[in-house]
Amino acid sequence: MASLSSLKTDVAPAVNPGLKSFYVTNNSISANNGGQCCLFTVPDGVTQVTFEMWGGGPPGAGACCCQQTAYTGSGGQYARRTIATAAGCTYTLCAAGSTCCCRGCNPGGGFTSYVSGSGIATTCAGPGIAGKTGCFLLDAACCTSCVTQGSASGDFCMPSVRGNKIQAGGCFASNKWYMGGAYQYGRFNGTRSVCTTTVYSAPCCWGLGHYPSGPGSNGITCGGPSVCGTPGYGGMIKVTYG
Repeated sequence: MASLSSLKTDVAPAVNPGLKSFYVTNNSISANNGGQCCLFTVPDGVTQVTFEMWGGGPPGAGACCCQQTAYTGSGGQYARRTIATAAGCTYTLCAAGSTCCCRGCNPGGGFTSYVSGSGIATTCAGPGIAGKTGCFLLDAACCTSCVTQGSASGDFCMPSVRGNKIQAGGCFASNKWYMGGAYQYGRFNGTRSVCTTTVYSAPCCWGLGHYPSGPGSNGITCGGPSVCGTPGYGGMIKVTYG
């Protein structure tokens, strides 16, 4: 009869001790910092490499007069590609940059993470979709979750999932909204009630997204000064080879 220890060995997942990995990261939130790029040269004995990419998070929308969140932004796109390679091949790896604070109520998205080099097809993970603000309940119809597909190219890609707003009445203080993160790193930020206190007293904002690829928070105003949305976080690339 087989022993328990031998059965554990039989069902244990196969491990390849020759696989190695590293990350190219950009966790800066300085305005439009340009991302992080490096050149990877395949070492001797390596025959296969897998690239995983997370695109940059979009900025939060700005607000003025009496504006609140219509919907929050989504995390960056995800893409993965595995290719055969050989020693000496080179690949440029660029993790997407962060975005700047945005004053518009419907800002643009973030930036793209990508890989290019020796014999590789287009391989990239695009940014998430930015949030949006609106006046009072004007955009209440936009409060449901929404799946958004941006530009991603690879063997396997995942779309972004935009956050949602929960409306429980006509007052801003009854509204709460949530921001999603990127694939495999999905986290949610829940907001506080507003209009019960002065949320902003200067043209700045609170509530950064999560790294990697998290969207920025939208600005909120209740008759106060104009405010900007927070920056979206940059992207990331994981390289596994062996």
